[in-house]
Amino acid sequence: MKPLTPKQSVFVQEYLIDLNATQAAIRAGYSKKTAMEQGCRLFSNVKVKEAIQAGMDKRAERTDITADYVLGTIRNTVERCQGGDDDRYEPAAVLRGCELLGKHLELFTDKIKHGGRVMVGDMEDDEQRFRRLQSLKQEFEDTGKV
Repeated sequence: MKPLTPKQSVFVQEYLIDLNATQAAIRAGYSKKTAMEQGCRLFSNVKVKEAIQAGMDKRAERTDITADYVLGTIRNTVERCQGGDDDRYEPAAVLRGCELLGKHLELFTDKIKHGGRVMVGDMEDDEQRFRRLQSLKQEFEDTGKV
């Protein structure tokens, strides 16, 4: 594959600043009118995605911030706010910490109830049925029965 273009490289660097593809596209020199589409298109480019991931990996290594660090900090904060050493209880902080940990563990995923009938079929079958219906309609029109 070809290397990143200079504009794509700038997009990657700008994206790593705030993780906002639209703003990164604008700062990289893409049109404001099409920045959202350009950001989306750039994000679907394999080389751009690899460059972004490499940049994020370098930053994580440089700052030594890992998922374990973040989760441990949240856990320690929750335990402190529950009335640890300084005997203070901060229910809002405890609930927020538990919420973040629960999200990480996917305990609060939205579930959608579906009461209707779900049909799964092959697109080819649908196309064949459609052509057959068109054919039948034409036959009826030709015979004057419609």
